Amino acid sequence: MGGSCLPYNSATHEKQTWLAQHFHLWRSEKRKRTRVMPHIKTYTRLNKNCSAAQFLLLTSANLSKAAWGMLQKQNSQLFIRSYEAGILILPKFLSDSDEFQLTSASNPSGLSLPYDVPLTPYPDGAVPWFMNTIKKRTDIFGRTYP
Repeated sequence: MGGSCLPYNSATHEKQTWLAQHFHLWRSEKRKRTRVMPHIKTYTRLNKNCSAAQFLLLTSANLSKAAWGMLQKQNSQLFIRSYEAGILILPKFLSDSDEFQLTSASNPSGLSLPYDVPLTPYPDGAVPWFMNTIKKRTDIFGRTYP
C-alpha cells in the first residue's frame, strides 16, 4: 500500500500544474531501491554536471502550505498548520567548500544521495501519481489504488 503514502491528489495538482515541470522519475538503481521510494523528502541543488550539491535538506515537510506556512493578517503573521522536522546540511559547516562533492568511483567518500543522478525528468504526457484516483494497471503486488 506504499502508493497511499504519497499524499498528492488531483485537486491539489489542478491548483499548481506549474509544479509538473519540476517532476522527475524516482530512480535508485545504484542502491537497488527504484521500487522502494522513501517517504522522507529530500531537497538539494545540484551543479550543472551533477557532480556536487550546494545543500541538502532532509525533512518530513511536503511542498504544502500546511507544512511551509502561509502569511495571514496582511502579511504580519505566519500560520503553520503542520510542524515538520528536518535537517539542513550546508557544506560551509563541514568543509572549506561551497559544495559537497557527490560519491563516485573516484570519490567514494562524497555525499551519497538516495537517488540516481543525473535526474530523469518526467517524459512528455506523463501523469503524476495521485493517491485519490483509481489506477487501471496493477502494481508489482497485483493491487490497484485507492
